[in-house]
Amino acid sequence: MQYRREIDGLRALAVVPVVLFHAGFQTFGGGFVGVDIFFVISGYLITSIIVAERQSGHFSMAGFYERRARRILPALLLVMACCIPFAWAFMAPQDMRSFSQSLVAVSLFASNVLFFLTSGYFDTAAELKPLLHTWSLAVEEQYYLLFPGVLLLAWRFGPLRIMAGLGAVLVVSLVAAQWALPMQPSGAFYLLPTRIWELLLGALLAFYLADAAYPRPGPRIAELGAATGLALIAAAVLLLDEKTPFPGLWALLPTLGTALVILCAGPSNRVGKLLGLRAVVGVGLISYSAYLWHQPLFAFARYASNRPPDGLWMGLLAASAFVLAYASWRWVERPFRSRQQIRTRVLVLAAGAGTAAMVVFGTLGHYTNGFAARFHIGDPAVAELARIVDPYQHFHYKESLRDGRCHSVSLDALERNGCIDIRERQILLIGDSYAATLYAGLAAVRDARHPEFGIVQVTDYNGPPFDAPGRTDDGKTLPEANRNRIAMAARIRPALIVVTWMIDGSNAVGEPRAAADELDRTIDRLLDVSPVSQVLVIGPFPRWSGTLQKQMVNAYLRTGQPPPRYMSYGLLEHDAEWDQFFRTRIPRDRVAYASAQDVFCRSEGCLTHIGKRLSDLPVLDWGHLTRDGSVYLARALEDQLFPASAPSATSAR
Repeated sequence: MQYRREIDGLRALAVVPVVLFHAGFQTFGGGFVGVDIFFVISGYLITSIIVAERQSGHFSMAGFYERRARRILPALLLVMACCIPFAWAFMAPQDMRSFSQSLVAVSLFASNVLFFLTSGYFDTAAELKPLLHTWSLAVEEQYYLLFPGVLLLAWRFGPLRIMAGLGAVLVVSLVAAQWALPMQPSGAFYLLPTRIWELLLGALLAFYLADAAYPRPGPRIAELGAATGLALIAAAVLLLDEKTPFPGLWALLPTLGTALVILCAGPSNRVGKLLGLRAVVGVGLISYSAYLWHQPLFAFARYASNRPPDGLWMGLLAASAFVLAYASWRWVERPFRSRQQIRTRVLVLAAGAGTAAMVVFGTLGHYTNGFAARFHIGDPAVAELARIVDPYQHFHYKESLRDGRCHSVSLDALERNGCIDIRERQILLIGDSYAATLYAGLAAVRDARHPEFGIVQVTDYNGPPFDAPGRTDDGKTLPEANRNRIAMAARIRPALIVVTWMIDGSNAVGEPRAAADELDRTIDRLLDVSPVSQVLVIGPFPRWSGTLQKQMVNAYLRTGQPPPRYMSYGLLEHDAEWDQFFRTRIPRDRVAYASAQDVFCRSEGCLTHIGKRLSDLPVLDWGHLTRDGSVYLARALEDQLFPASAPSATSAR
């Protein structure tokens, strides 16, 4: 193949937004589309090489896979090996166990499947997974396990029929991606069948450009096409964000933009010259290593800190990723890509030994619960706390929420499952999973002292009480989830409607004023259909960077002292800021506000354990209440949750 500088420049255009997006810079809210740019480039380059070698009679499967191994494995294994000591030092057992599993999956190029299977609501936050970004490598390698063989089998049908077949698969894959988004967004994002169309777009370009008989755009058309492609990529990076349904039709922005640049950019037009600049090409040359290094740097910085790193720190880490990228490109990538410097036998032995070491270490980490014994903790109470490997199972989280029975289900399912508890007076509990954690506390206090109250729970994972764009984790749109809550309010005419959600801006809105405006609209609709109701909004629960358990163990390891009952170490500060705003913004006629911060926190910090044991946690992860935490809050707010003056069901009608 003739070398094209603008392709390396396009790689730079892909990797920089990805790094800045993962660093948390909001301007690059759509920076994740850099992966889609890489997919198109990869499909184009690899197919071009196969076609050129097949036409010249020099293609061999062994040579193809050797080149892939030289390109992918050395730098990847280096980064994985460098992650291990940091994971050993910083990760609590449950996260170390997940990291160990990812080592095995990455080694087998199946990390996209692992992250799909573990990407549910209860998994470690994405930004704390050092190897999360390797899912895209797995997609590519799965593709290249299939594509060369299929292409060789289809070669006898000729280029036109091959292109028609690739185009048909492309369309089916794109339609499948769009179809899967509302029902299985994680599958659409991570798995090959809904991503293969992006690689095939590059493959179609390769076939088109390989045949000189096909027309090429003239200078003016090429100039316009390349500029349009660049504009489409820029629009995707700057206008899309994490809330965009992806990778369905929105993914056409970066992928078609990339295709236009590959088709039209060249040394004779402005876009080609821009992408061919020495500095831009230099970044493109180290883009693979930069992609490998950035996520571990960010993840371990977030994990090791008792506060999320600020923008300056993340910027420095982003710059460090490119410094490390140059080093690994210069002294690892380049030597291993040369048969003269690293012979095939040495490559096979080194890659095989490295891969086997990762698989063995990862397997041990899985079966030893994240090497839990590595913590030499003298305090038995802290040791007991550190041994909690899966807090969701340890604290029976799904049972407390009544997950799949009364939480994240349809209204019909609530009826079938006996969740509509009608008594003399009613409480309607609405919101997301944070709201659902309140049910256990409400029920415990009700059963002890207020048996006349029925509690009806209409909650959804990732379902704030807004009509904003977005979907709950079970596929409902937020307006649809809200309609269910309002329909239930109209049906039961509750004495009290209790509302809360993960009040931090990550769901549907990004700042307190917008959240309060959205909430006002929902409350107005609730009170319209149920004029007898009162509304109680419960403010943000205290939340911790990573998890409370992790911060308590880290506090002990750093100080040698058991964590205090009230602690600020690792506490997220902006929840208190939201609480202060809502105190004056929310209350109005028939709408009251209760501060969970007042219940759980003091001047010296927030509650770390409720009972005598350190493992009696109020929250089981970063902010979801345990059953004990829910009861603790409900008892503190009992007078507001079970008002003596609440109207009865008879008077409500």
